[in-house]
Amino acid sequence: MSVINMHAAGIPGGPNEHARVAISGRVGPFGLNLPEPGFELRATGTDICSEPALLKVMPWDVRDALRIFDAPGKGEFPRFKGNFVCNIRRAPGPLKRTYFDTDLDLVDGAGRIVDFPYLCRHVEGKVSVHNTYVEIKDVSVRSGPTAAKVTGLVRWADDEGHIQPLDMDVKVAIKDMAAGRGVDSSIPSDQREWLRRLGAAER
Repeated sequence: MSVINMHAAGIPGGPNEHARVAISGRVGPFGLNLPEPGFELRATGTDICSEPALLKVMPWDVRDALRIFDAPGKGEFPRFKGNFVCNIRRAPGPLKRTYFDTDLDLVDGAGRIVDFPYLCRHVEGKVSVHNTYVEIKDVSVRSGPTAAKVTGLVRWADDEGHIQPLDMDVKVAIKDMAAGRGVDSSIPSDQREWLRRLGAAER
């Protein structure tokens, strides 16, 4: 069965009420003596905003990936608005694994990165989410004269999907940020002490 440019909108009254999602692809085969159907689907969304209902229906892998931007762990972050393209596929047959690749184009967002819980506002850039890792490709943060670039990789499972300890390799480069403004408390204590000795830490 082919799915051709099927359109949908968000929940009435919600932040995505006027957002648009389109889905195309194939599902099958169907038949009494045929294996469980597989699928190859491509979903695109424009002007999508974060909301609890949206996060709830995301695959658990995506929800787990987004938690790296919610350092308080209360579900308050990340907040975002932007566009996405998601490719989802599963081979026909029982107990087959579902694979997905999601490209997020952030127009505006906010979050606190685990291990560097400084509140990042006005976040924009590109993030790719996969079954076992998330790639922060080119994310920028601006606040007045202060600018930051965030890049890196966060992996939570091996290539076969077996869960492993969180492996983070995230780089945050900050330009023109004065000492203080909450950034000191976001730096690991051993490095904060090193900055304090240089006279660069918050007083």
